[in-house]
Amino acid sequence: MKRLLATTVLSLTCFAANAEWVLVSETESEIKIYADPATKRRTGNVVRMWSLFDFAKPAAWNGKAYYSSRIYEQYDCVEKTSQQLQSTRFAGKMLVGEIVDSDNNPRDKSFVAPDTAGERMLNFAC
Repeated sequence: MKRLLATTVLSLTCFAANAEWVLVSETESEIKIYADPATKRRTGNVVRMWSLFDFAKPAAWNGKAYYSSRIYEQYDCVEKTSQQLQSTRFAGKMLVGEIVDSDNNPRDKSFVAPDTAGERMLNFAC
């Protein structure tokens, strides 16, 4: 069990270190949103890619604080929707530290609102 945990943590650390994160947006609440262009995969009008949310102040999930999250998201370039497919929250900034939570349950599709960080991510993906 310890070996599995160590392997998982090492592989996630390597993923974060090897990614070439590009700053796409910064919100008024001091959340920096990055994308890894090397992970973009297009099938027709749909693009999937990894993003990183880095928080200036701690966010909370199920009573645990975290400073960053890695999200696998899907964008429909024609319908202008997004759908979170997977997420992992980290105790430290830029995907460093203990994994606070991981969620592999896809969320519902949602329309991307104009003039938002979500629209900037959609434009970057598409």
